[in-house]
Amino acid sequence: VVKTNFGVDLTMFNQRLTLSADVYNSKTQNMLSYAALPSFAGASNYMDNTGEMTNKGYEFAAELRVVNTPDFKFSLAGNIAHNEAEITKYAETDYTDILGATVMTREGDAPGLFYGYKYKGVFKSADNMAADPASFRYEDAGGNMMTPEAGDAIFENVDKTGDANGIQYITEADRTIIGDPNPDFFGSFSTRFSYKRLTLDAMFTYKMGGDVYNALRAKLEGMTGYENQTQAVLNRWRYEGQNTSIPRNAWGDPLGNARFSDRWIEDGSYLRLKTITLSYTLPATIKYIRNAEVYVQANNLVTWTEYKGLDPEFSISSSPLYQGIDAGLFPNAQSIFLGIKLGL
Repeated sequence: VVKTNFGVDLTMFNQRLTLSADVYNSKTQNMLSYAALPSFAGASNYMDNTGEMTNKGYEFAAELRVVNTPDFKFSLAGNIAHNEAEITKYAETDYTDILGATVMTREGDAPGLFYGYKYKGVFKSADNMAADPASFRYEDAGGNMMTPEAGDAIFENVDKTGDANGIQYITEADRTIIGDPNPDFFGSFSTRFSYKRLTLDAMFTYKMGGDVYNALRAKLEGMTGYENQTQAVLNRWRYEGQNTSIPRNAWGDPLGNARFSDRWIEDGSYLRLKTITLSYTLPATIKYIRNAEVYVQANNLVTWTEYKGLDPEFSISSSPLYQGIDAGLFPNAQSIFLGIKLGL
């Protein structure tokens, strides 16, 4: 790894304002990548060390002591960070299947991009389909072309393939980039109020941008087997002309209505009240005790997000291929602690 880093730290106005900035650019070489083999080799590919990736970004932080008197103190602090990753060298495009999703690794793109179909809604009725001058044929898992019915999902014909009669073919070639798990920026901010012996601290964390594949929702709304489903499927297509965005229930999902598409991709942005602490410093009147503090702390109290999953803040692996894949792990729990700190 070759890394270049430039940072600046400033303290001004008698330490009332502290600023820091960090800009970096790193290059990772000799990454493992897959390269194709000729058909007579007996294997489709092999691994070599020709891959390269760059990471560049910044982080800015600031702390301001708004009020700083002996009895009352008030301060604000925060940081913002951005990272941009790009695969600059890779033998050939690779597709990895993870929990029903397809993750693409391709030279010139960010790692971990979601690769699937574009979901356009549901065929409302047979009459609606008959009036459409461009009928559809869907390729199933076995490579056979099947005709969708009313209530089946509509997918975009990205490559515009079809026959002379205007019939559109929906095949694997219609997959495209449908999501990027890499956030636009992320960080935290905090505040502290102190009045004599009483102190109130609060810290917020946030992330803006970054798509999420809700694998749990795909399992619980796909209607492909015997699994329990969420109440959302009560709004599935059931009669001619019904206005809904959820396809019909068909055993085994022969048309692939639940296939990996942007139907399962959501915005993972959030703002969370991570911790809030109220503490009181007791007078040191007991022998052998230098200081004592009682406190109450609450964690993960409130999260503001449009994400439908259990928790927008998750991680199932440190691998870049697993970014933005929510497997439905146990969410960050809300908790409240009462405690005392003693200095002897």
